[in-house]
Amino acid sequence: MRDRVRLTSLAELETTKPKLDAFIAANAAWFNGTKVQASHILLRCEPIAPTADQKAVVEKLKKIAADIKAGTITFEKAAEKFSDCPSGKPVDPAGNPRTPGDLGEFEFSNMVAPFAMKAFNMKVGEVSDIVRTEYGFHIIKVTKRTEGTDKPGEEAQAAAKNCIVSTIESQLFDQAMTTCPIV
Repeated sequence: MRDRVRLTSLAELETTKPKLDAFIAANAAWFNGTKVQASHILLRCEPIAPTADQKAVVEKLKKIAADIKAGTITFEKAAEKFSDCPSGKPVDPAGNPRTPGDLGEFEFSNMVAPFAMKAFNMKVGEVSDIVRTEYGFHIIKVTKRTEGTDKPGEEAQAAAKNCIVSTIESQLFDQAMTTCPIV
């Protein structure tokens, strides 16, 4: 409980209105209607899974990413073979064919913050390093980008706060994996 209060206090310090405004200005594409189309490979892992399990998932995903980079497997074939997400299947639930791993086109607010932050900072054709979300660990490939021109709306403040808090939480999880293993 004490740790939650500390996290809340830190989040309040880092999400003042001036800091949120600066964050929105620095990341305009996240809040102006820009859309990204991306594919991903997800290996599920609970956020509080034992550290050894988390490290094993990360190592497996690193190997998959290395094989993609080396050209021994395509991103799409790797998504079909390894992804724990239903998007990895070559047909959707209605039986229609699709590219394995494809999530379609989405705006920043349609994805969890760590995933969206990574995808929106990538170039078309680029494959990400490993991204941790509440669902597990991902590698992402951006396949299309459509720039937006809208002005950030009122929801941008809440989305920016969510991004900052998610970044803090992710840093704490990463630090815990090395300094305070979960058993």
